[in-house]
Amino acid sequence: MTALKPSFARSLVREPAWSRYCFAVATAICGIAIKLLIDQAFHRSLNPYLPSFAAIMISAALTGFGGGVVTTFVVTAWAFTSQPHETVPDFDTGFRCSILFFEGLLLSVGFERMLRAMRDSARSEFWHRKLIATAAEGIWVVGPDCRLIYANPRIASLLGYSLQEMQGAEWKSFFFPEDLPMERIRYESRQAQTIEQFDRRLRHKDGSEVWVLACVNSFTDESGDHAGYLAMMTDITERKHAEFELRRSESRFRALFDNVTEGVYQTTRDGRIIAANPALLRMLGVDREEDLNNPNIAHDFYPDSARRTSNSEIMEREGFLRNAEFQLRRRDGSLIDVLENGRAVRDENGLTLYYEGTLVDLTDCKRMERQVRHASQLQALDELSKGIAHDFSDALTIISGHLKLAQSELSPSHPAFKQLERALRGHDEAERLTKRLLSCERQQRTLPVPEDLLLPPSSTPERVQRQ
Repeated sequence: MTALKPSFARSLVREPAWSRYCFAVATAICGIAIKLLIDQAFHRSLNPYLPSFAAIMISAALTGFGGGVVTTFVVTAWAFTSQPHETVPDFDTGFRCSILFFEGLLLSVGFERMLRAMRDSARSEFWHRKLIATAAEGIWVVGPDCRLIYANPRIASLLGYSLQEMQGAEWKSFFFPEDLPMERIRYESRQAQTIEQFDRRLRHKDGSEVWVLACVNSFTDESGDHAGYLAMMTDITERKHAEFELRRSESRFRALFDNVTEGVYQTTRDGRIIAANPALLRMLGVDREEDLNNPNIAHDFYPDSARRTSNSEIMEREGFLRNAEFQLRRRDGSLIDVLENGRAVRDENGLTLYYEGTLVDLTDCKRMERQVRHASQLQALDELSKGIAHDFSDALTIISGHLKLAQSELSPSHPAFKQLERALRGHDEAERLTKRLLSCERQQRTLPVPEDLLLPPSSTPERVQRQ
C-alpha cells in the first residue's frame, strides 16, 4: 500500500491560512502582469476579463473559497479601473465587472466544494488503505482469472511471502493439491454473489499448513458480471492443532472406555444413567446405550433399592465408594454379583454433579468360590468317613477275633454256637461295607501322571496309580 502523497495544492488548502491568501494575491498579480506583458509585446490592449477569469479559476482551484474570493476582489477592482481611454467607467464596464465578480464567487464556492470532496475522498481512501494494511486479518482479492489482484501485508506474512510475490500470483499456488477440487467448487459457487464463512487450509511458502477462518464475498463490475471475490481470513492454526490433539485424545480415551473389561458408568444423583461403556451394557444384558436412558437404576437394576441409597449416602458423605460388593438384576431378571468403586464429582461449590465409577462382574468368581467351598466340604467329609472306616475296621477285627475264639471253644451242638455264627455273618457284612468305603477312598487318591505333549503317543509313559 502506498501512502497518500502531499501535493502543492493540498499544502495550500491546509493551514496556515495566510499562505492561501498570499497565493491568491500572487495569482491575481500574475494575471495582471501577464495581461500587461501581452499588451506590450503585441502593442494592443488585451481584454482584462480573460486573465482575471483565469486567475480566479487557478486561485479558487488551488486555494479554495477564501483564496478565490481574495483573487476575485483584486482582479475585479483592477479590471474596473484598467479600462483604456475612459476617465469614468461607464455602465457596461460596471456590468462586466459585476458579472466577473459574481462568477468569481460562484467559482470559489464550486471549487471549494470540489476541494472538500477531494479531501474527503482522499482521507477516506487513506484510512481505508490504512485499515486494510494494518488489519489483523489476512485479506486478498482474487480476480475472474483466478489471480490475486490485491493482498495485504497480514496475509503475506501469514503465508511467508512478500507482497511482490503475491501480487498477480495464481490462486491455486496457495493451496495443497488435494484441496483444489473443493476450492474450485467453492469458487464457482461464489459467482452467485453469496457470502460464505468456513475453515480453510492454506499452504505456507515452506510447505507447512496454515488454517484460517475465511469470510468470502464475491463482487461484480459495472456491467454486473462476476469480477472476483474478496476474502478475509483469520489465523486459527493453533486452534485447529488443539482441536486435532483433542480429537486424538478423545479417540484414545474412547477406545479405552469402549474396550476396558470393567463396566464404567456415570449416573445422576436420582439414578439416571448418563454414560455406560459396552462392558457395562453386556453386564446388565442391554443391547444399546439408548436403552439405558429411560430406566432408573435404583429400581430397575437393584434387587434392593435401599442398597443404591446406601451407596449414594456413602459417596455423598465420604466422596467415594471402595470395594462395595452387592447384587444387580440383569434385564432378563437374573442376578449377578458385582464389585463397585466410585466417586462423587462435585462443582466448585461442593454440589454433586454426578457419580462415576467402575463395576466388576464377580458372578463367575462367586460361583467358583461356592464350588471350592463345596469341594472342601466334600473333602472334609471324605476324611471323616476314611477315619471312621479305619477305626471301624480295627474294631471289627477285634470283634471277629473274639467271636471266632468263643466259637472254637463251643461244640456245634451248643445253643450259643449258632448265635456266634450269626454274629460272624454280621461281622462279615460290616467288613465288606468297610472295604467298600476304603476302596472309594483309594479311588479318590488315584492321580494320573502328567503326559509330555511333545512326545509321540507311543513313548508316553503309562499312567500309574498312587495308592
